[in-house]
Order: sequence, then C-alpha cells, then structure tokens
Amino acid sequence: MEEKKLSHKRRLEITWVIIILSDLYSNEEERREEDRRGDVYNNISPCAKLGTSKGRGKERAVTIIEWIITVDGDRQGKR
Repeated sequence: MEEKKLSHKRRLEITWVIIILSDLYSNEEERREEDRRGDVYNNISPCAKLGTSKGRGKERAVTIIEWIITVDGDRQGKR
C-alpha cells in the first residue's frame, strides 16, 4: 500500500486539533493547581469534554487525530 500524503490544509487542521486538545489539558492542570489552593472553578475535566471517562482523554485525543488522518486518506483515495 502506497503512503498517502496529507494536503497542507489537512495538516493545518490536524495541528489545530492537537493545539486545542493540548490547551484543554494545560487548562485542566492549571485548574487542579487552583483547586489545591482552595479556589473554586468549574470542575469539568477535558476528558469529560471529549466525551470519555476520566483518565481516558489522551486515548480519545489520539483516536480523534487518527480518525482525521484516516478520513483524509480515504478522501484522497476516492479522488
């Protein structure tokens, strides 16, 4: 099977997905630190925002990114 190359637009979309997901995790760490200091915050984990059980968010993020790559590859194959 030949290797399929992603279009520049698709690479940018994947980059944005990674940035957004990374931002969710970094914000969660900041919230946890605030919680340790006693600050009140909205206790929704990035895992919950991704629709997964707590602790499985990273696996879900990888799945989302792999799915985008797969969909793009499928589209290129049909053109």
